[in-house]
Amino acid sequence: MLTGKLPFSGDNPGTVLNAHLHQPAPDPREFKPDLSERTAHAILRALAKEPEDRYRTAGELVADLG
Repeated sequence: MLTGKLPFSGDNPGTVLNAHLHQPAPDPREFKPDLSERTAHAILRALAKEPEDRYRTAGELVADLG
């Protein structure tokens, strides 16, 4: 929502699914360069592949955003 773009796209749903499963999300500043480093980091952490790498609570996300 912050960038106006999906993290993964493609013509084939299988390609998009594969990207979701195996590719790291792109840095959101590629789509919206004026995002702060802090905000970009929070987005990437929220999109982490491994659940243990993501925020455990909304409060953690809010705290990281400052």
